[in-house]
Amino acid sequence: MQKGGRAILKKYRIVLLTLFLWHCMLFSYGSLAQEGQGTADALDVMFVIDTSYSMNDTDKDKISMEMLKLFTDISYSKRTRIGFVAYNDNIEAYAPLMEVSSGKGKEEFKKSLDAIGRTGRTDIGLGLRKGWELLSPASPGRQSMIILLTDGEIDVDSSKNQRTAADSRNDVSDVVHQAAAKGIPIYTIAMGRNGVDLPLLEGISRMTGAANYVADIPQDLLEVFNHIFAVNSKARFVPVAAVIATGEPQEINIKLPYSHVAEGNIIFLSSSALQETQVFSGSQNVSFHNTQYYSTIKILQPKQQEIKIRFKSVPNDVVKVSMLLHYDLEGITLVEGEAKSGQSALIKAQFVDSSTKERIVDKNFYSTFTTMAIIKNLETQEEVKIPMQAADNGWELKHVFRNKGRYSIAVQTNNKFYSETLESIEVNVRDAVPFENIAIGILVIAILAMIYYREKRPKLMFTGKINAYYLKLKHPEEEEVPPLTILLHHFNNQKKINLFEMFSSVHADQGLVEGKKVYFSPGSDKTIVLSHKSLCTIVVGQTVICKNQKYVLHYGDKIYVTFPDHMAEIELHYKGVKSAETLNNDVYLYKNAEKRGL
Repeated sequence: MQKGGRAILKKYRIVLLTLFLWHCMLFSYGSLAQEGQGTADALDVMFVIDTSYSMNDTDKDKISMEMLKLFTDISYSKRTRIGFVAYNDNIEAYAPLMEVSSGKGKEEFKKSLDAIGRTGRTDIGLGLRKGWELLSPASPGRQSMIILLTDGEIDVDSSKNQRTAADSRNDVSDVVHQAAAKGIPIYTIAMGRNGVDLPLLEGISRMTGAANYVADIPQDLLEVFNHIFAVNSKARFVPVAAVIATGEPQEINIKLPYSHVAEGNIIFLSSSALQETQVFSGSQNVSFHNTQYYSTIKILQPKQQEIKIRFKSVPNDVVKVSMLLHYDLEGITLVEGEAKSGQSALIKAQFVDSSTKERIVDKNFYSTFTTMAIIKNLETQEEVKIPMQAADNGWELKHVFRNKGRYSIAVQTNNKFYSETLESIEVNVRDAVPFENIAIGILVIAILAMIYYREKRPKLMFTGKINAYYLKLKHPEEEEVPPLTILLHHFNNQKKINLFEMFSSVHADQGLVEGKKVYFSPGSDKTIVLSHKSLCTIVVGQTVICKNQKYVLHYGDKIYVTFPDHMAEIELHYKGVKSAETLNNDVYLYKNAEKRGL
């Protein structure tokens, strides 16, 4: 292509993109004459836990058992069943799937975990086979999975149990093939790396469509369970605060932001048990559970409110607070009227209370969700995603189908705490509109789009500020870093900045060298775009940001960055900025630079 031709394409690339999107909107949709209803969140989890003698060293404080208890405490009690197998070179204990809604049953479940000792060798096949027997057959309408945890490899004494390593490997193979055939994932967790048969665990997870995790220290298990929970549940585990204990009574206020919640969980994680804990809530059904490593507050049918928690912990203990909200909802998708090509069709989606079967009518509630209609031409396989707008009785989208034919429509909706994909429905679209009318409409839109983008195309600028907090520095002799505020307008002469550069601007880049591979670029509508090619672990809300993945940050988002080898851990808050803050921050930067002789 000649240079002039490339320049023209570059100049009008936004116009061409606009025409393509309008083309999709006018030509790719269909209308429904039927209704589809999503299913509620029902989950069966079977834990297969290594209790061999070596676990006394790998997990001497039995944090693996504590995390299993936490899983039972925060799972949705009405729709979750949990069981376990404790194995070494024998089956030491087991519990079939049980509902966690019963307080008495839940406590008995926990007591049975406390009674398990750690002796003997490791027969992974034996434990996995028992777990499969307790889980199978899978119940219709429920999602099943197995979580296998071990710190070693297959190690059996054939003279004692008349089982060989080959027997154990054969059991593993049999269970994996059966689970893969039935679509049941087996997640594997390696406790440490020394002596663990990682290829075996990775193969088990890969063949069943699951993931393998390595917990280098027992405390890593919480993050592992969070990842597994996020993949297999509609509810989302969201960090809301981190508090440094003073040794004196402290208070924290937590807002339950949404209505129509069936069960709310507030989770406190700390290295020591909380003391003198009190909960002040406007709800009646509130229960509190406290252990050495975690505390939970469970509220049934919570109202939209602010909860006050008073607690005490040992000085300098970091208390991390998270929230998990469960909804008892089912989704419905429908299309009103008969669908014809070239004519507007009204697509609707709505939540229904699973218990009462009453439809939710609450525009404020629906407005908290971001909702997309995914419309696919089943003949050409072309697919588009279109935002839906909140209404009193759900979400709506007026859509025009281009061609006649068969289409599917699925609706995806999510907010900070919940994600749902409604069951897709099919529709037959009849031919009704002459092609000439559509062509004229496209020509008019093309001309208007070209004029608009030539005259109005805005320049993307950094806005807002980053409030930064060092949660952890690996070397205690490092100078303590106070909370920082970084005004992003200082970087508006750059298309992209990195995290190290951002902290260097306020002379506080201790332990952040890997941040040179964490990037921020300006977005539209007061957003910034986060991406990275680093070895850091980056979490926004409950979403883990993978390498080369782009994530759009809005005001109010919180970002947690853990650097390699835990050199540092920081928390970033992206917020709006007042005009007075700009002047004050400029003065601060000048004085700080002068003080350092810069």
